Amino acid sequence: NRVVDYAREKGAKAVHLTVNKHNAKAIRFYEKNGFKNMESKTFDIGNGYIMDDYIYQKNLN
Repeated sequence: NRVVDYAREKGAKAVHLTVNKHNAKAIRFYEKNGFKNMESKTFDIGNGYIMDDYIYQKNLN
C-alpha cells in the first residue's frame, strides 16, 4: 500500500512488479489487490541464473 500511495502522490498512472511464475501465494495476493497479469518474461541475471516471471500492473486512475 505504501508503494501504491507513493506512486499516486508522484502522479504515476500505474505500478508494475515482477513475480516468479511458480509463486502461487504471491500471485493470489497481487491479483486480490488489483494487479493484473500483463505478460510473461524471462530475464538472464547472470552466472547461469534465469528469472522466469510474470509482469503485473495495477492502474492508479
